[in-house]
Amino acid sequence: MEYGLGMDPASGAPSSNELGLTFGNGGATSATFTRPTDRIGLTYVLEISSDLQTWTELGSPAVTNNGDGTETVEFAGLQNAPGLSSDLGFARLRIDSSNPVGTAYSPVHGWYELQIKTGHQSFGISLVKPVAHAATVTGTTATSLLFVENTIAASLDPQQKYYVEITSGTAEGHRFAVDLANSSGGQIAIDFDDRTTTASSFPSGVSQAKAVIRPQHLLGEAFDKTQFQGGTSSSLADRILFFGDDGYESYYYLKFNAFDQWVRGGDSNLEDQHNLPIRPGEGCFFIRRGPDRIVKITGEVRANAFIQPLRQGYNLVAEPTPIIRSPVQRNMTPANGFVGGPNSNSSDQFTIWKGDLVQGEEGFNVFYRISHNAFQYWTELGNNTIPNENDSLHFHFRNAVFINRFNAPLPGYRIDKGW
Repeated sequence: MEYGLGMDPASGAPSSNELGLTFGNGGATSATFTRPTDRIGLTYVLEISSDLQTWTELGSPAVTNNGDGTETVEFAGLQNAPGLSSDLGFARLRIDSSNPVGTAYSPVHGWYELQIKTGHQSFGISLVKPVAHAATVTGTTATSLLFVENTIAASLDPQQKYYVEITSGTAEGHRFAVDLANSSGGQIAIDFDDRTTTASSFPSGVSQAKAVIRPQHLLGEAFDKTQFQGGTSSSLADRILFFGDDGYESYYYLKFNAFDQWVRGGDSNLEDQHNLPIRPGEGCFFIRRGPDRIVKITGEVRANAFIQPLRQGYNLVAEPTPIIRSPVQRNMTPANGFVGGPNSNSSDQFTIWKGDLVQGEEGFNVFYRISHNAFQYWTELGNNTIPNENDSLHFHFRNAVFINRFNAPLPGYRIDKGW
C-alpha cells in the first residue's frame, strides 16, 4: 500500500495521499487518494460495501494530474452507488500488483447517520478516527509504552486526547489512554485511571505487538452544538447521558448570555465540555427537545478485536464496529464468562430502550441468560414462550444497550472483529 501511494513504508505517520472521504451538501460523498504517476504493474480499485461482507468494485474515477509526479483520483457520488446511500456506506482501496503478485488493502472508511428524534433514544459511535500513528511496541515501563520512533509524542496535537490500541497478539483489543503531558519521544505515558484504559497494568503480549494511536471522539465534535437546541437549564436544553460507576452522568447544551457550550449537569463552574472524550464502546442517551435532527458519523472501521470491560451491575455499551450483532456474535456465552440462572434475578441481562424501536415509547425490553434444564440461552423477560434469542440481532451499531452483570465484573470481555 505504501509503495502504491508513494508513502514512506518506515513511517507510521499518516499521509495525505491515503484514501479519504469528503462529505458535502445533501449527503454528497466522494472518495479520493493520490498516487505517483510512475508506478508500473499496479492496479488501483475502489471497493464499496453496505455491510462489510460483500464488496463491489466501483469504476470511472476522475483523475487529475498534479504536475509534480502525482495524480489525484476521485470517485464522486458514492451515496448514489448501488447498495449505498447518504445514510450508510463503506469504501476501501485495493491495490493489486502483478510483479510480485500480491494485493494490499487500505483501512475501511465509512459513514452512517444517526436520526435524532424528539424525545429519548440511545446512541453509539462505532467508527473510529483515523490513525495518528502506527508502530510496534518495543517494550514497557510501569506506566509507559515504548516505541522505536522518537518523534511520536511531538507529532501528537496537545489539544487532542488519544489512546493506544493493541492490534495484534494476545493483548489485541486492549486500549490505553495517552498521558501526552508526560510523554516524550517514543515513550508514551499511559493514564491508568482513565476509563478508556482497559487494564490496571500492561497485560502480557503488549511488548512486540502492533499498535495504533488514535484520537478520541469528542462530545463537541460528534454533537456539534450549532445543530442542537440550547437552553438556560437542563430541562430546556438538549441533553446527553452517559453511565459511569456512580450512575448517569448528564451533559446539556447551555445557551445563556455569554455561555454557548456543552456543560456537565451540577457543575457550578459551568466548564465547557467540548473536549469530553466519548470513549470507545461507550454508549449514551440523547434527550432531544427540538425537532428531529440528523447527525452523520464518519471514520474508519476498527480492524481488530475489542476488549470491553464490564463492571458488576449496569454498563451502557456501544458496538465496536458498525455491525448489527446477536448475543452469540458478541461472545455473550458461558464460555466467555456470562452467567445464567433459573430466572432473571440470578442471571446476566441486557436491556434495550423501547424508544429506539418505536419513537416515543418508554421503558426497556429486558433479556436474560436462562440456565435451567433444557433452557440454556438468552431469552426475553416476561415472554411465556421462553424464546431463544441467542441469534437475534439485538445489538445495533447506531444504538446503545445496557449489559447488567449479575455477580462479578468481567474485565477481559472480548468481542471479535466481526467482518
